[in-house]
Amino acid sequence: MATYKQCITDQKTIYESAGYPYYDGGGEHGGIDTVHDNHKAYAPLAGKVVWAQVWDGSTITGNMSWGNMILVEFEPNKYWLAAHFASQIWSEGDTIAQGQFIGTQGETGNVTGVHTHWEYWDGGQTIAYRKDPSSILRIPNGVGTYNVTWDANTPQPKPPLPDATWHAKNLYGYSRESSEAKDNAIMIYKALVQSLGWTLNAVSAVLGNMEWESGYNPWRWGWDEPLPSTDYRKDDIGYGLVQFTPPQKYIDADIAKSSPGYAPHFSDVMGSPNDGTAQCYFLSNATNLWYPVSPYNMSYAEFKASTKSPEYLASVFLDTYERPAYPEETRADREKAARYWYNYLVKYDPDTPPTPPEPPEPPTPSKRKSMPLWMMCLGFYNRKRVI
Repeated sequence: MATYKQCITDQKTIYESAGYPYYDGGGEHGGIDTVHDNHKAYAPLAGKVVWAQVWDGSTITGNMSWGNMILVEFEPNKYWLAAHFASQIWSEGDTIAQGQFIGTQGETGNVTGVHTHWEYWDGGQTIAYRKDPSSILRIPNGVGTYNVTWDANTPQPKPPLPDATWHAKNLYGYSRESSEAKDNAIMIYKALVQSLGWTLNAVSAVLGNMEWESGYNPWRWGWDEPLPSTDYRKDDIGYGLVQFTPPQKYIDADIAKSSPGYAPHFSDVMGSPNDGTAQCYFLSNATNLWYPVSPYNMSYAEFKASTKSPEYLASVFLDTYERPAYPEETRADREKAARYWYNYLVKYDPDTPPTPPEPPEPPTPSKRKSMPLWMMCLGFYNRKRVI
């Protein structure tokens, strides 16, 4: 039996469940469907994402029948399409390398069973230009199981992180979808993953918490009222990306002062946005701020090296590091934000496979921060939301 060189699966066999242009039982079919043993799919050709559809969760007609899908231009006016992913990790304008991880096979849209639906369009961005995709997938066009091997001449490069710089402002935070938040997330990834060795999962968990703590703004003070450099030692206010409370816990610490970029912001002294990097180093090295609690009982070293789901780790960080008085009021939002950042950053960290959501058990922390007076005020949670 022949062995086909390809780069859409890293497994030894591939199952083709439907071919082009008809299903085995009759009826038109616009592409080829494949099932991979580990449900991981890779790019057949390099290109640029020109369409990244996010499934609405219910519609199975029209374009939504593809569920979560991407359309990639690999040559002028030539495209490949991949559909039905479990989640969408791409955005329009992203570049994809040949052989790069593109998503986990799923059942989104109009679908029967977990698989990837592939199409090849030659001449335009409509289904009128459909062609047999077997030529770009490099497997036969026909239902069956085929022996495959990874094309040794096809690299699986890790794409470079986009260029980014720190952003900071005197008041409020940044919305999750903003370019400023994405830039800051990349800077946090560089500091914690590339420089300090954290896993993407752990960093995503911290980013999910930062949404509620600071809105990704390294200069943010609690109450959105920056304090002066002459009078900042207050017990009832936080500062920075994870709201170090009290602020002197970070500002006065030798670990912070020796970290790259250290330059905290005050009402009378403008700091540097690069203080965000110093905050990341302090966050990683100040192990005395981590209080393991049940049911996790996870050490800080274990957390930073963990590959558990971003949602689970977001709850670990919430209860073990942040320790707010009313964690359940924001837990779900923090977990959702953690998954968002994981999906955004995983394409730059292709060696880290997506992990399924893993809802944490309701914790019963044994040690909490005392509740600051400013948190008791009506409207606090509205103030803490990103503006």
